[in-house]
Amino acid sequence: TITEEQVRSKLLSIDPFKLAKPNNIHPMVLKEKAFEITPILTNFFNKSIQAGTIPSHWKLAHINPNTNNKESPANYRPISITCETCKVSEK
Repeated sequence: TITEEQVRSKLLSIDPFKLAKPNNIHPMVLKEKAFEITPILTNFFNKSIQAGTIPSHWKLAHINPNTNNKESPANYRPISITCETCKVSEK
């Protein structure tokens, strides 16, 4: 079980100057509204754990070049870009 204190501490430790990820929620908003959204996120995380599923948009991945040589297919690897709420739940 995830507690509200755990979620709140992770939200307050977010770097507010990072870019918004796939869910378009800016990290600054999560940090500034940590006390208001903590109960909602805690409930959501616990239900997600109990169900054994995570939202499909948390599974997004982009294919980025591994080196400067973009010609060779061997230089590409999957990079998983996850949203801040997903990162909070993982921690």
